[in-house]
Amino acid sequence: MLRVSEVFRSVQAEGTHTGTPAAFIRLYGCGVQCPWCDTPYTWKHPVQSVTFAELVTAPAESPLVAEVAEDDLAAWVAAQGVRHVVLTGGEPLEQPLTPLLQRLPQIVQVETSGTVLPSRETLALIDWLTVSPKVAMPGGRRVHREMIDLAHEIKMPVGRTRDLAHLFDLLEAARPETPVWLQPLSLSPKATELCLRVAAREGWKVSRQQHKTAGMR
Repeated sequence: MLRVSEVFRSVQAEGTHTGTPAAFIRLYGCGVQCPWCDTPYTWKHPVQSVTFAELVTAPAESPLVAEVAEDDLAAWVAAQGVRHVVLTGGEPLEQPLTPLLQRLPQIVQVETSGTVLPSRETLALIDWLTVSPKVAMPGGRRVHREMIDLAHEIKMPVGRTRDLAHLFDLLEAARPETPVWLQPLSLSPKATELCLRVAAREGWKVSRQQHKTAGMR
């Protein structure tokens, strides 16, 4: 059983797989506690416990949680008719993902803060690991440099120059070929300008959460 906050079908609108139709499973729970989190309903209390059927039809960003069997999640994904699955949160690696991953024949992308080390068994079943480093957050968790090395892409939320200093430090553990995306916090024009300037200088890319500008879930 997994604790789930949301399930929905949409288009991946961040990072390398931007434009890819995908089934999203947003897992509940996160000890990182970013003050600017755009999904606080996945970890702040109180939340209402519901059935999986109720969760499937709930409006976006509802403060809900459902205990869902891995077989039921896999069946829901199969019904979406997509080849790509995104496990996000919250912090998805706080829960044991191996039983679900074993049931998903689709390409599975896991979006993580890099603060939890998955088991080798779990890691072997993840097709695309997106590490979005959350440094010096209120939860007191550290970003594991092993996760930076394992990442298929690094997607850094950027609000100020200090965030970039954290990124440059972490990149010492990254493979040279790993793509780096800078994501302006809250679509802020000032943060966007900072990201554009640094990305142009470093040969990186900018991800502006296109689902938000398009009014998509």
